[in-house]
Amino acid sequence: MMSQTSQVYAHLNEPTEKPEISRFSETMSRGSDYVRHQTSQIRMPEFIMAFLLLFGDAVPGLGLPFNQAVIIALAVYGLTRKPTFDVSHFSGLRAIMFIAMGYLAIVSINGVHSEDGSDWTRRLIRLVAATVLIWTIAAGRLHIRSIVLGYSTAILFNAVAYFAGFAPVTGYYGSLTGWLGDKNFAGLVYCLFGLLILSFARNKIEVILAIVVFSALLWATGSRTSIAAYVAGLIWVVIAHRMRTFGRITLGIFLYVMIDVLTSDYSRSGVFADRAGSDALRALIDQASEIKVQATGFFGQGLGEAYVYLAHTGSKTWFLHNSYWSALIEGGWPWMILVVTITLLFIVNVFSGKKTLPPKFYVVQGAGVAIMICASRLGEVFYTWPWAVACGLALRVLLLEREQRLGTGHDEANIEGFDERIEIREAEEKSRHAAPMWKEENV
Repeated sequence: MMSQTSQVYAHLNEPTEKPEISRFSETMSRGSDYVRHQTSQIRMPEFIMAFLLLFGDAVPGLGLPFNQAVIIALAVYGLTRKPTFDVSHFSGLRAIMFIAMGYLAIVSINGVHSEDGSDWTRRLIRLVAATVLIWTIAAGRLHIRSIVLGYSTAILFNAVAYFAGFAPVTGYYGSLTGWLGDKNFAGLVYCLFGLLILSFARNKIEVILAIVVFSALLWATGSRTSIAAYVAGLIWVVIAHRMRTFGRITLGIFLYVMIDVLTSDYSRSGVFADRAGSDALRALIDQASEIKVQATGFFGQGLGEAYVYLAHTGSKTWFLHNSYWSALIEGGWPWMILVVTITLLFIVNVFSGKKTLPPKFYVVQGAGVAIMICASRLGEVFYTWPWAVACGLALRVLLLEREQRLGTGHDEANIEGFDERIEIREAEEKSRHAAPMWKEENV
């Protein structure tokens, strides 16, 4: 029989597990699992190219900004990948969009090109690349999760670099721009991707964190329209998916009136009280833009003509602040009606009834609402690459909804956000279930 002293020594030599160490180890393990899972659902080519979209300096010898070259590369890369979703249901829309590219080319060839107009061939290349981007995203050739997270990471990096003092400082002093260059474009992307990233949030904490971070960054851009559009988008996400067609139309009218009142009656309140000079310039640009719109024929003036001439300003030419008018001037009523219809019917999806998809899939509709609002005051919004990302994502949502309704195609359990779930490697899976190191027995 073991003596009492021996029992005491045996007890002292037994391995003990400190509660605080165990909790720390458990937390670290969960965090490691979370990071491993998040990164396992990212395809690096799309993530890296989306990150590089942040940088817009001209490429020597190419004549294109770097991010436009990246868009073309991303679209071409998408064509080399196999589709995972059948987009034949939208074959008519796809044909119309590519026919529209030919229509714009004909209008531009036959248009009268002004001295200060942009090169219409480059503009057409950008639009064709955006069209290809839409359909490669819709078909699953490009991994939309990686694109959204890649660019969201880029604009977060841009904000950190701007406040740290090593990002470029443009003429918009005091407004968050950095490598984005233009305050209006900065407002657009922080608004749009601040909404789209909510689609990949897994719990309320992530949703709240994303809203807080992007709200703060939007405020730092100083873009009043983008801030209002972001709020409207969030309201739509929370409310609209519970409504049918009449309710959505009513909500849309309410949001339009609300934004119009805020941007008209309270545009120079509080911290925005010093905007009298910039608002006066904007008013002059809008007046000249309206005159040019009225002088535009039914088929438009051609690509690259969406600008106005103000001789008494330091820069004699200014791009339009209204994307509806820009579309009308470049491609006439057919082009303007097409882009607005696509945005309204497919991205916002305002005339649809209640859907059966998970609530996070309605975020893209909120992004569509934000696009419609931003297009009225932020310049080039329609048929830009951010618009193309939202459009491709919207078509993917409609395809998933249709498959779910018909009981065919992709199971929700196999979808990671809007993409096919990427299988985790067997070795990584085993490591996730390995016993924590603090549970090992002492020898």
